Amino acid sequence: MRAILLFCLVACTPQDDPPVFGFLGPVENVFQGGSTIGLWEVRSPSRLTYKFGDGQATAREFSLEFRLDPPEEALENGAFGVGFVAMLPGRATAPEGELDPDVINQIGGSTDTAVIFKRPDATGPAWLADFRDGFSCAICLREEQPDGFAPVDCTFVTIEPAFTNRCTW
Repeated sequence: MRAILLFCLVACTPQDDPPVFGFLGPVENVFQGGSTIGLWEVRSPSRLTYKFGDGQATAREFSLEFRLDPPEEALENGAFGVGFVAMLPGRATAPEGELDPDVINQIGGSTDTAVIFKRPDATGPAWLADFRDGFSCAICLREEQPDGFAPVDCTFVTIEPAFTNRCTW
């Protein structure tokens, strides 16, 4: 009888809601596992970095999930956002919200790829028109000045060991 009750409690317990958006990508030349976070760069109305999104990583592959749409504070004028993937050692993470990226121990990140979030009727740089509403993945267009982005399949989002020469849009 206890086994039946336990089974019912486990089977009937509501599961976490699935993420609004999530994906897997490769890890290249970072020879340890860790955790991943989304770092959203905001330039207007004031410059800040906002942590939003969580996942895990092995030395070969990472995941990143977003349970909700980003809050307005993580977006340019509350309308669109650019989020880079950061990899931290072990189970390290950071609380959601504004943070100083120099105080977290990043062991890798996406330098040429990012996550784009766009609200309906968002306005911004010319490249933004190429993205659908909601979440998308992007590749850096370094031939533009400043750098721009183009849509890409999320399997191209890659974590590399250093944040040297990161796409600056």
